[in-house]
Amino acid sequence: MSQCQQHISEKGQMAVELAVAVPVVLLLMVIAVDALVFTSECARFDHLACQRVLASAASPGKTGYALDNRVAEVQSALEADFAKNGSSVEVSVADASVPLASMNIFQCTFRFSPWPLSAAGSPLALEHSCCLAIDPYTPGELL
Repeated sequence: MSQCQQHISEKGQMAVELAVAVPVVLLLMVIAVDALVFTSECARFDHLACQRVLASAASPGKTGYALDNRVAEVQSALEADFAKNGSSVEVSVADASVPLASMNIFQCTFRFSPWPLSAAGSPLALEHSCCLAIDPYTPGELL
């Protein structure tokens, strides 16, 4: 085979390599962007969850002093902060079992669905949690 014939047969090789490489590169870019978005949302969630728990649960507002009301107030505030497609927030509370104190442990959980999965309606999601133990102010309560 002459050098000229070899050159002609290799003309389409770059197009085939490009057609194979571009989808892989695009998939890696989507994964990297989703990872960065999830990391930034987790950092924002850690910051805002602590603020919301301290503001709403430690010293409740109009909803009252009942523990269920405090949890609902924290959850509604966090849902307003993180109302995006594919993300959800869940707040739960447990007694810290500390003698002579009314310590509560608030656990805030953030669920994030990456872009291709959230668009397809997939139930798979990344999850991040943070906990904060507080001693809520309750008027008239004695230690």
